[in-house]
Amino acid sequence: MLKREFRILTLILLILSCLFAFFVLAEPLDDDRHRPRWNDVSAGAVIDDLWYEKEEPGVAYLSGHFNLLNLDFNRSINYNGEFRLEILGYIFDEKIPFSGRVPSHAHNTDSYFTMSKTLALHVDRTNARRDMEHTMLGSVTLNVPTRGNLVDSWQAIYSKDFIHSPLSLLGIGPTKNEDTFSTDFYGNAGDTWKSLLITDAPYDEVLWYVQGPGDTSPHGAFIEVDSPGAGEATKATMSYRFPENVDGQYRIWAEIWRNDGSNYWLYYTVHVSD
Repeated sequence: MLKREFRILTLILLILSCLFAFFVLAEPLDDDRHRPRWNDVSAGAVIDDLWYEKEEPGVAYLSGHFNLLNLDFNRSINYNGEFRLEILGYIFDEKIPFSGRVPSHAHNTDSYFTMSKTLALHVDRTNARRDMEHTMLGSVTLNVPTRGNLVDSWQAIYSKDFIHSPLSLLGIGPTKNEDTFSTDFYGNAGDTWKSLLITDAPYDEVLWYVQGPGDTSPHGAFIEVDSPGAGEATKATMSYRFPENVDGQYRIWAEIWRNDGSNYWLYYTVHVSD
């Protein structure tokens, strides 16, 4: 008797299972009209450029953007992420976090969102050594939270090598354009050489000297004076032609006289080949 009841119960459960499979599981897989859609979005993260500018103090830059289009007609979506720039091997970095909300696609004019940012990282703040090659790493990360503590993410990462050798905006040195410093400290006998001086405050006059190879005087031979007159200039230039057939080290000196009557000296060295 028990065996017969067990068989009947088993048959009933089998029939119920078949009905469940027919009415529930047999829906077409490509028909999602009765299922909620999560993160129906079109998105992207892009690094537009990475570059290094040598002007003092030496700055690394990241330019990037992201875009996000909400295709869901029924619900808005949240997003978050960050723009980040770092120097590999060093702890300090620059980053801009972001977050927000995009309306549903029913509001066609509002369902698309884009953001562009440019980050500037002063390389000296990372303690990266000067006159050495380093690698900057930039990233743009976009996250869209989903149901069940899951996250859809888009990320762009790019790296670039550079030499951290900033050109000073103040001081004395060679120049090619009489406006900014050059990194070329090597010349040839007979060349005409241009020097640039940039001061931190207006000067009254600048006296230029050149100390050639073997010259044991304190500052060498006087060349010219730069006297703007109004006492408002902070920049001076000087051109000098190296003698023929004389190689060695030349020191270019500048004696700067301030408006208050005080003075100081600056110099740099040029390596001249015959």
